[in-house]
Amino acid sequence: IALTKLLYRLPAEEASAALVGLREATREFDASQTLHRFVGNTRFLPFLPAAIPALLPLSDDAMRLDLLQVALNWLGAARRGEVEVADAVRDGLARVVLSHLPEIHVGLWWEEVNADPGRFPPTEWVPRAWPPTALTEMVGSRKKPALGGDQAAIDRVAEQLAGREEVNASVLLFIRLCASPELATKLAEDLLRRSGAVLLEIHDYLGPLMRPEAVEAELGRILAGEAPDSAAVAALASDLGERRPSERLFPAVRALLGAEDADLLLTGIRLARRLGRTDLLPALASKLDSLDPEIRDEAKAAMDAILELDRLRKQ
Repeated sequence: IALTKLLYRLPAEEASAALVGLREATREFDASQTLHRFVGNTRFLPFLPAAIPALLPLSDDAMRLDLLQVALNWLGAARRGEVEVADAVRDGLARVVLSHLPEIHVGLWWEEVNADPGRFPPTEWVPRAWPPTALTEMVGSRKKPALGGDQAAIDRVAEQLAGREEVNASVLLFIRLCASPELATKLAEDLLRRSGAVLLEIHDYLGPLMRPEAVEAELGRILAGEAPDSAAVAALASDLGERRPSERLFPAVRALLGAEDADLLLTGIRLARRLGRTDLLPALASKLDSLDPEIRDEAKAAMDAILELDRLRKQ
């Protein structure tokens, strides 16, 4: 209490520096009351953009979140006209929040960040949204639409994000949940074509948006390479096996039936059963000698299903 009173006697700028020094000197003690009284007082508002970043490294996880929430609360109060905060201070607080956004659950910042695209450019906050799946809570129901539901603005942001060299799960979910359907499909297919090492992640999030012909084209490109990525082949072939099974899947199925990895091999066996073609029987028969009982059983079941289907065709 005495230390808090002393801080209040100092000029605000000196008190700001003194509090940081005090926190550093007594970091093993609980100084939460002093911190809260300081950061929650309008007298010290002009110095929070500098004080909060200085205090964050000296605070535990709970206190860090409290400090960031204070910054968000001041921004919200200013936006609603409840307190007068200079633009420079609001800009500074916004920079603090944006730089530490992954530490804050989406639900805690969505309203303030989403309401002020000038201080929180969507192309900067979308990749920092954490956890990515929380975006579903915010925009999946359309009850809390991004950017106030301005679809043209959302689509511009989605295009800018998709054009970046690297994309993450938050970006992919934003495209899936927020972009207009036609644009989401186009961006999904564009990303698939240039996906490289992150193909599986892109397909996991955006696969349902992609047209089967686009998935077929990418599967063909992968198989034509010198060392096809078996996991990518399995993911794309399984997608097509569900949505549009055709003879174009034969190269992928044969590649998977030759895989050493048990999961990839089982995927190939199940796809072969789904395709139901007798010319896949020799490859399936070779799996009956496997020491893995699941592989043997799946291969036998696939062969039985194909032979029964062939019998019915000939009737």
